[in-house]
Amino acid sequence: MADLDNKVKMIVEGLLLAAGRPLTLDNIALVFDEKERPDRKELKAVMHAISKECN
Repeated sequence: MADLDNKVKMIVEGLLLAAGRPLTLDNIALVFDEKERPDRKELKAVMHAISKECN
């Protein structure tokens, strides 16, 4: 995973742990600045990577 993808992954993991509730991809995307916001495809890939690590 590229450095930028790894950074996004770490942010998403933190969000999921801190939220205490399920988050949609849109909820997650809103945390990022518009200029740095990952698209839905990238967020789905990050979520898949996190899911694989948890299994």
